[in-house]
Amino acid sequence: MHEILDERWHAGQHFAIFSPTEGGKSHLIRYGLLPLWQRYPVLWIRFKARDDTTPGFGTQVDRYPIIERGKYRVRHRDSPAWEHDPEHFLLQLPRYRFDATAPQDRSASWAHARRVCGEALDRTFREGGWVLVIDEIQAVNGKRPPALDLESALENCLQRGRTQPLTMITASQQPAWNAPSVYDQARWVALGRTLDEARFERIGQLGGSRERIEGVLPTLAGASPGPPEFLIVDRHTGDMWISTAPPAPAAR
Repeated sequence: MHEILDERWHAGQHFAIFSPTEGGKSHLIRYGLLPLWQRYPVLWIRFKARDDTTPGFGTQVDRYPIIERGKYRVRHRDSPAWEHDPEHFLLQLPRYRFDATAPQDRSASWAHARRVCGEALDRTFREGGWVLVIDEIQAVNGKRPPALDLESALENCLQRGRTQPLTMITASQQPAWNAPSVYDQARWVALGRTLDEARFERIGQLGGSRERIEGVLPTLAGASPGPPEFLIVDRHTGDMWISTAPPAPAAR
């Protein structure tokens, strides 16, 4: 996977991942995709309060990083420090809390999370050069709390990010839960194991051969006990291949 993507995947090209719950989406992002972007700023927006994949990833922040970027802005592009200290940030959004007095369940915690996420989407788009990771895309574009109803800001990034360049890595359980731009604007699509092709009802629009895709998905290895397998589709060329996400490094 690394050999192909390292040659073909360029800044401004989006990557969409679809796999059922516990299908290894976050694992693929951290250990399979982000190592290709060691010298780019990465902002991973995390909705889940706990995630087995993200502990120890980057510098954790509670809003778009400004002060934290200082040391990276003055670092030389050829510095070996990028290999062990990349400019990677993990933005943990506040948890949603129910408030019986809030209209339409839009509590103060929801409004705060929406503001933080919306500003991050807007800043990374306007500044360009970022890799933006959203591993629960329906939590951004969903209309009802706890989803943040940020479809407009998300669409702006997806549709206009290529020339900024803004590179987006998005993950979801199935294409039907997302705005069409999530996969329409992606050059790369990764599909995880599923025994129910109906979950990917838009599979014919993803590129590649629908018959081959539907035949391969049930045969892929899941996330347990080992690293998951994914079917990778290059939507520009129609090329497809099966790839195993690299295992997590052994704890030191």
